[in-house]
Amino acid sequence: MSDIKNCLIGLAVGDAMGVPIEEYDRSRLLNKPITNMLGFGNYFVPAGSWSDDTSMTLATIESIVECKNVDVTDIANKLCEWINDAKYTPTNELFSIKDTTRFSLMRYWESKNALTCGGVKASSNDNGSLIRMRPIALYCFYKILPDKKIYDLVYKVSSITNANIISIVSCFIYVKFMMYILNGKTIEESYKLIKKYFYLHLLDIISRNFNGENSPLYL
Repeated sequence: MSDIKNCLIGLAVGDAMGVPIEEYDRSRLLNKPITNMLGFGNYFVPAGSWSDDTSMTLATIESIVECKNVDVTDIANKLCEWINDAKYTPTNELFSIKDTTRFSLMRYWESKNALTCGGVKASSNDNGSLIRMRPIALYCFYKILPDKKIYDLVYKVSSITNANIISIVSCFIYVKFMMYILNGKTIEESYKLIKKYFYLHLLDIISRNFNGENSPLYL
């Protein structure tokens, strides 16, 4: 349980520290690094306010806890509660939501199909699904799921908002990397393992996506 708490609290703290300086130039931050919580920067919210990153993560993990599994329809419903009612926000105010996420959830609200509402174009490749993958990595790690099941879950959860292959594979890389960390590997060791893994499997992942064989993926 400590790993879960640390992962989620660390995400919220890092997110809140980054909110006021979102999209700042790297050189500017290197010259003047952020060392404490700031408020009223890029967004008119007080210090300590997290963004859509943490809000969508909270929606995802609450869904997993309540359903006791990964239910993409329930996750999509909770994301709609976030966008419609500002649930999971620190100040009861919705801000920093990306267009791909907004339009995908609008499509879901009309169709109620969580697997067909996500953006599929190259222009839809933002981090709208990546930022809420931490609960999926935790779930897969503690359930000791095989890679084919991990990819299947990542594909479905990412596709709620981001259904392009680049977004999906990026989420899969992140989940695998985080699982290596949870298994006690260092960042450097995890990075080497990820490189080795994807040298072996990336072409297979891409070919199955282009052939319409997204789910499940047999590695």
